[in-house]
Amino acid sequence: MRTDSVRFLCDQWSGTDAIARKRAGTSRNPLTQINLPVPKLWNCGAMTDAIPWRNLLLAAHLIAATIWTGGHIVLSTCVLPRVFRERSPAELLRFEGAYERIGMPALVVQVVTGLLLAHGFLPDFSLWFDLSNPVARGICLKLTLLALTVGLALDARLRVIPRLSERNLTDMAWHIVPVTVLSVLFVLTGVSFRTGWLVW
Repeated sequence: MRTDSVRFLCDQWSGTDAIARKRAGTSRNPLTQINLPVPKLWNCGAMTDAIPWRNLLLAAHLIAATIWTGGHIVLSTCVLPRVFRERSPAELLRFEGAYERIGMPALVVQVVTGLLLAHGFLPDFSLWFDLSNPVARGICLKLTLLALTVGLALDARLRVIPRLSERNLTDMAWHIVPVTVLSVLFVLTGVSFRTGWLVW
């Protein structure tokens, strides 16, 4: 069971048996016991068609993740220490103002493409929360990370930033660092769809 699931996650898009799957019009199931059909649009045979929609979605998802995660790593490791040294909330607000113009659209792109990719893996939404399915575990973890990120972002935007001063810089840091950690976990969870880390 575990071996089959890991193999599915690791080679589902590698084309190792693409010819056989294309002839059959099906793709292997991460959990054979639930006999989950995979739509032809998403299987490996379809990936050889003229328009690889899943590849385009994945590329957009990765670019957005790079912007979101990279920006927060820079904010946490470079900007935030300088802000504390200089006790300068204005420096933090300048970075936030510039970064949000690309950071927030990147988060939106991540969410939209992530949902579409998740639907490609598990077209039946009811299976997204079936934790016996290794793919569903990854989807559930991503949704949990998203909920935590949105909660922290809303609290920072509505409560902390409007009153940001030298006195509550620490409060802001307690939002920035966790969001950075969550963004890295987003990336690692995404990688697990390829590596099978969440299969146990």
